[in-house]
Amino acid sequence: MKVLFISYFFDPYPGVGAKRTTYWANNLHHHGISCDVLTATEQVNQSKNITFLPPEKSSGLLRKLIKDQGLNWKSDLRAYFTKQANFDYDIVVFSGGPFMHFGVGAFLKKRFKCKVILDYRDPFSYNPRHGDKWLKKTLKSYFEKRFNKMADAVTTVNDICKAQMPYVNKVYVISNGFDDEILKSEQLNSSAIKTGQILNGGKLYSDFKMDALLQVIADSESLSFRQVGQENQQVDKMNNERISSQGFIPYNELLDQINQTEICTVLTGGKAFETPTKTYDYIALNKKILVITEGEVRSGGIQSILSNYPNAEWATNSEQAILEAIVKLQGREVKLIDNHPFSRAAGLEKLVDLFKTI
Repeated sequence: MKVLFISYFFDPYPGVGAKRTTYWANNLHHHGISCDVLTATEQVNQSKNITFLPPEKSSGLLRKLIKDQGLNWKSDLRAYFTKQANFDYDIVVFSGGPFMHFGVGAFLKKRFKCKVILDYRDPFSYNPRHGDKWLKKTLKSYFEKRFNKMADAVTTVNDICKAQMPYVNKVYVISNGFDDEILKSEQLNSSAIKTGQILNGGKLYSDFKMDALLQVIADSESLSFRQVGQENQQVDKMNNERISSQGFIPYNELLDQINQTEICTVLTGGKAFETPTKTYDYIALNKKILVITEGEVRSGGIQSILSNYPNAEWATNSEQAILEAIVKLQGREVKLIDNHPFSRAAGLEKLVDLFKTI
């Protein structure tokens, strides 16, 4: 069996959008399956198994309505495959977002008689964070139905996303996870856990209000807070030496900081589809996790991750609830778990099983 991954984002792109497909492509050989990659991410280190296909800029009415990088790339992909005399892939896996290049799958199926899997790392037509108007939602829904009808199988990251997708009978859940390969290779700093330190490792969205958490930290001299992964003006404006916003750092340094932190946070606006990737890094290191939500506690995709994880507490986004949850976590001994089900390796095992069924 031979597989081709078509992914706009791929290593060395630093964002989370590259992590899932990069892990799959780098580790599929452990299952006796060879693969190649076609990507719009320029490669620093050249590899015979990775082809860089740069997207050309184009214009058109659809591009004004749907801001999706896959629209530009779609034409380049079709032109590339039109020139290919040899195509020895049994399965092609398209990764998104972006998503609009998924439409090339129908061309490949017809021309080369291969199987096509569409991997939705994020929601496309129903992402509530995008705030799309009726026309854009309708257009995205139209294309998503076309894409999924054509596909032999579709994958997504949780059951909430699956339930919203057309042709749900074709949809399989393959969760994200922590990168076990990186954790094996890194020598983590073994310094003692810093009591009272709270860390948020990842992007902060505007639908979560930081005021209550920051006030709790400011009022208690035994607590400190560090935002890592994206600088935040509200955090910086606190002008408090116990509250800091560090910005992006190398992944190994982030793991070190998580490892030394007493409590790690997931800060959510309460949208059900969310499953923040950083949650898996916390679990990988058996950290105490504080989920603060603008919505309903113990709900949505985050709860689907944490339902069987014993070291987590939820709080509504109020000072009293946050402080009570912190006190509970600080008074609790960490319970060690088998974290393999939360790893990208476990997700890849599910993908390989899917390969065998289509």
